[in-house]
Amino acid sequence: MMEISAPGKPVQTEPSAPTVWVWGRPWTRWRSARLLLLFLWISALLLWSFTRLAGLLLPVEVLSAIVFVVLLWPWVRGPYLLYTRHSLPLRAGFEVRSTNFEAGDFKGSVELHKMGFEFASIVSANSVPGHRKVEAAIYVHPGNKDSAQLGRIATRVGPLNVMVFKTRFDDGSAFETSNSHTAPIFRPDPQFQVFRFPQIRSRADLYRIHQKLKERFAATRRPVITDKAEELAEFIARAEIVHLRNAERDYKLDAAKQRYVYTVRGAIRRAWLHTWPVKFIRQMQVERNAMKTATELGLRIHPIFGRLEDSLRRPDV
Repeated sequence: MMEISAPGKPVQTEPSAPTVWVWGRPWTRWRSARLLLLFLWISALLLWSFTRLAGLLLPVEVLSAIVFVVLLWPWVRGPYLLYTRHSLPLRAGFEVRSTNFEAGDFKGSVELHKMGFEFASIVSANSVPGHRKVEAAIYVHPGNKDSAQLGRIATRVGPLNVMVFKTRFDDGSAFETSNSHTAPIFRPDPQFQVFRFPQIRSRADLYRIHQKLKERFAATRRPVITDKAEELAEFIARAEIVHLRNAERDYKLDAAKQRYVYTVRGAIRRAWLHTWPVKFIRQMQVERNAMKTATELGLRIHPIFGRLEDSLRRPDV
């Protein structure tokens, strides 16, 4: 199941004051801009501490105010917004949207067909005005007994695309391989392991990694797959499990028992996990784990091209 939950109100944990946009994003959202701001503030503070020049005091105060707004205020504002404005429906609400046609705007569908996957359907979560929309094109590979999910999540800066390959086994366990950058927020489930390789841009390379991982799992169990209709039902059922697990961790029922709302502790936890630099550090850990896992499988990820190194040497790939 893709690492997405049911639609929820988008929450902005950055300052909402007017700001300068760079390439479609506020400058405060660029990691390099934050690091530069932090460097300038520390440099100015050290310079003023050693020289005590009166002319440096005003720049230090201005930089300190900017640092507070950009880097420290989100740690307060984020939990407040989550606690007061964010909620989840009782169900994930994924439904089959279409089984008769394949939407051409799902990037990667042609590549999946070349790998032997067959289109099953498009599923989407119930869209509520003001909430984000989640869609997924589901594919099955009867020969290899795998399934694939081309996920698309609507965000304020454009659609976020996620590629997921999944294999289920006869003992009830399963595992997924995805290119998601999202760091896990739950404890690992030994019956449903998720491997993330955010550096991989090629879906063919991601599937090669998935097949290598499957060799490990298949040593003691047998892969299984059903027809397209049952695989769709499996996806929807798994979405409900993930949604409930998400709600149980940091949410509680509202007074009307119609939606889930954050607990105080849950709002603080979720907001801080997605606030810089915690979010950045967690993403770096995901990338390090991906490189380590690929190396253990005998594969090497090129750090620049986002491909497996041996794929770059093969002219047919």
